[in-house]
Amino acid sequence: MNVIDTSLRRPVTVIICTLALFFFGCYVFTQMPQQKRPDTDFPIVSVTTTMSGANATVMDNDVADVLEDKLSGISDVKSITSSSYMGRSVTQVEFKLDKNINDAASDVRDKVSSAAGDLPDEADTPIVQKLDVNGDAILQLAITGDTAYKDKVYFVDKVLKTGLQAVNNVGSIGTAGYRDREIRIWVDPAALHARNLVMDDIATAVNKTHVELPAGSVLLDSSDVDLRVNAEYATVEELKALPVKVTDGTVVRLGDIAKVEDGLAEEENKAALNDDEAIIVDVKKQTGANEVKLCEDVLKKVESLKSRMPEGLKITTIYNQSDNVRSTLTGAQEDIMSAVLLCALLLYLFLQTFRATMVTVVTIPVCLMGSFIVMQKLDISLNTLSMMGITLSVGMVVDATTVVLDNVDKHLQLGENPMEATAKGAKEVAFSVIGGVLTTVAVFSPIAFMSGIVGRFFKAFGITVILTISLSLVLAMTLTPFLCSRLFKKTKLSKIGAWCSDRCSDMEKAYRGALTRAVNHRKATMLLAAGLFALGILFASIIGTSYFANDDDGTFQIKCELPSGTSLDETYRTLVEMGKVVRQNKNVKYTYCTVGNNSGFEKNCGTVYVQLIAHGKRPSVDQVKKQVRQQTAQFKDVITNYTSVSGKDVTMTLVGNDMKVMMPVAKQIMQEARAKEGITDVESDVRLDKPELDVKLNRGLTDTLNVNVRALSNELYAIFGGKKVGVFKDQGYRYDIRMMAPQAERRNLKSLSSVYARTGNGNIVQANNLFTIEEAKGPNVVKRYNRQKSLTISTNVTEDYSSGQAMSYLSEAAGKIIPKDSSMSLVATGMSESMGDDFKSLGLSIIVAVALVYVIMAVQFESFIHPFTIMFSLPLMTPGAFGLLFLTGCKLDILSFMGLILLVGIVVNNGIILVDFINQERAKGASKRQAVINAGPMRLRAILITATSTLIGAVPAALKLTEGSEMRQSMSITIFGGLFTSTLLTLFVIPVVYLILDDAKDYYKEVLQPKILSYGAGFSQGGEDREPKR
Repeated sequence: MNVIDTSLRRPVTVIICTLALFFFGCYVFTQMPQQKRPDTDFPIVSVTTTMSGANATVMDNDVADVLEDKLSGISDVKSITSSSYMGRSVTQVEFKLDKNINDAASDVRDKVSSAAGDLPDEADTPIVQKLDVNGDAILQLAITGDTAYKDKVYFVDKVLKTGLQAVNNVGSIGTAGYRDREIRIWVDPAALHARNLVMDDIATAVNKTHVELPAGSVLLDSSDVDLRVNAEYATVEELKALPVKVTDGTVVRLGDIAKVEDGLAEEENKAALNDDEAIIVDVKKQTGANEVKLCEDVLKKVESLKSRMPEGLKITTIYNQSDNVRSTLTGAQEDIMSAVLLCALLLYLFLQTFRATMVTVVTIPVCLMGSFIVMQKLDISLNTLSMMGITLSVGMVVDATTVVLDNVDKHLQLGENPMEATAKGAKEVAFSVIGGVLTTVAVFSPIAFMSGIVGRFFKAFGITVILTISLSLVLAMTLTPFLCSRLFKKTKLSKIGAWCSDRCSDMEKAYRGALTRAVNHRKATMLLAAGLFALGILFASIIGTSYFANDDDGTFQIKCELPSGTSLDETYRTLVEMGKVVRQNKNVKYTYCTVGNNSGFEKNCGTVYVQLIAHGKRPSVDQVKKQVRQQTAQFKDVITNYTSVSGKDVTMTLVGNDMKVMMPVAKQIMQEARAKEGITDVESDVRLDKPELDVKLNRGLTDTLNVNVRALSNELYAIFGGKKVGVFKDQGYRYDIRMMAPQAERRNLKSLSSVYARTGNGNIVQANNLFTIEEAKGPNVVKRYNRQKSLTISTNVTEDYSSGQAMSYLSEAAGKIIPKDSSMSLVATGMSESMGDDFKSLGLSIIVAVALVYVIMAVQFESFIHPFTIMFSLPLMTPGAFGLLFLTGCKLDILSFMGLILLVGIVVNNGIILVDFINQERAKGASKRQAVINAGPMRLRAILITATSTLIGAVPAALKLTEGSEMRQSMSITIFGGLFTSTLLTLFVIPVVYLILDDAKDYYKEVLQPKILSYGAGFSQGGEDREPKR
């Protein structure tokens, strides 16, 4: 080939290009952003609406239903879900994946704007946001210490947050356990009533007198000067003098009826680090940020801000994602180095020369560095998936180089000079090398451009492998021949080399004998292959399915729910106590918890976050989780769920029309699930036991007295819930002014006697005469799925049970329990729904990959039969792939599927090499039987080297030798097992299939075709005899 000849004639060009590729690649590698996972966008838009004081049912009826009615008219919508809590409703619109996220958000905003007029007046303006799947905190800081809480709040809000927001690439910053400064007006109901006032009078007074308003402008000396009325009170002491009512010259001031103080907002959530109360600060990144550098920059900024920190305060880094990113990338780099060294040792053993090993050692890093250059141009970061592609590619990069090396070495042993041996040897195998690379690239193409969630995440993985393998072909045709021509020479073997050479010769002789027997007993060979294929299918049917295996990053969460109505303080006390119990486990480093910070801000819910000790000093996170589960069993009244960051293993949604009818059905399904071994942490997200007090109006009396019911409701809310009445400004910052009754006046139902309302004629009456109170139980949340009422049933599974089995079991159980009138259904949602969709997409990708491989080989061999012969190597991978997954306890997950797709391209390479050399032997005049027996031993060494090098590349991850390899273990096991059995069986089955199909072709040409032609000619002659005479 011209490329090979050019590389041999122009050594300086090859050297310069190689050095440029390597050193520029090294530079690019140091500049590439490092992330845990690639940045992805999903067309999901959320609408959040708040309305103070409204319970979940009101939020569902008056807000969620109104919004969904408008949003359902948008095109390309996949699903609409709503969750309505106390005072808050979140509606999520999921679009089809091909919808542009910005267009989706624009469509939602338009519909929300059109629905604004139909929402209650008390509802705040809905907030429309695009879902950020990369929005998890990359750094968490805990602020603890005995400093006064106000000083702590000031430092966090005005110093720490402000400073961190100035760091480049920092996104939003969230807090837990934080209460902002607030000016509190603690109203004395008795004093208020004694002066014939109600809460609304205070709000009106503040709004009228505590103001800063524009007053036009004045023209002074040709200058237009703005006027403004600044009547805002500058201090709390001044605010106490605010006049609320003036009667006959007597002024009732705010300080006469209320205690005014510079205080803190109501405590809505709490947090703790170990046993210490804390404020936890979450730092999130902007899209595309280098997570490692960003964390370093943030921590540097924190150090610089410590000089402004009050005495007694302490800042602790409780989560640093860059540590996990570093360890994962370091683990991948260690896997690469191990694979390179093992491949070098492998080549030395097979080729018996250090020079051949040097060629490999040089080629691999040049190829990898060159790939980084193109990755950067395509905006692919260094992340878990792209590095997984690089790690996997190491073994395959060696393949093309190895085939060339092996054949050049054979020519060298025949006495040819290095230049001649290189030219002939490289050209002879160029056909099979190109075919092998093209088939590998073909199977990765569907991965790189696959649809669905998996396609979004694995695009970087597929493109990385395609780039690396393609570049390995270029180097195999240029750099490898150049190095061989300069480094190779026929030398006397060392003792070790001679021993290795003898063993290789013995192996080739043994293989020749075994291949001869296989050719002589074709039927038995094919029956054995068929039996092993059937065994592989049997393994596939029993190993179970799951979505993803989580990396062991040394963390997990215990989501806790106490009985409905539990106070914030009691929930906090319980979770702190649970953290103390958890820390008794020697594998736990520390714990921290948050309460009231979940999606519904429920005070009876919280999460304990568990951080484990270093990876190499403890068991797996799953084993520690199992231990901790037993330790926390003493908390009988707490519903606990042990999850990773990605959430529960299985999520199913029960959809219907009446929640009261659905709840008993859900309880039966959950009861069946809890009784099933292998299913754990069964829960529903909907409860109907939240304590509520319903205010029932005396309509006759309120109508007679002409009481404004809305004003009465506002009065109740101002006393018991607190009402914002203004804004207080201090040093350029704004703080809410909020009035409510003191806690002593809000403890029980007797407190209602302190509420007064104004009638239509201006008189004040005691409000508890206008209504009665009824105790009731309401839902903690009201959920909808595609406009219907819904509730979610979620579970985890044990190590010996799969999420796919759990989904099937829940569906079967629901089928027996759900009424047959179609009023209810149980559907997979969330990750469970994605798992089903993505498995279908991956199944289609396998079919596409097989078709592409066949087409490429058909074009390459200019034959329909030879590719069909080679394709027989595909079924031979099933016993090893599925069998090894079964033996290691791994599930058939997304990455296992990826491994199967990769095997389609990898296992045929051995068949291509065999068939190519069989054809070359026949072209030299050998019979087909002799060509088969000759070609096998001739290519045995190359086949074993290429297969073993790929197996070596899969070993580190398959054995989980490095941190961060847990997720890719199932793929590596699939590749190892499938390639192992396929390689061994290919050496015997492909030659036999070649002979069987070639005999069938000969039989067709020699026997069937003449008969068909003869029959056709006779039919034609007979037809002519039957033509009518003219």
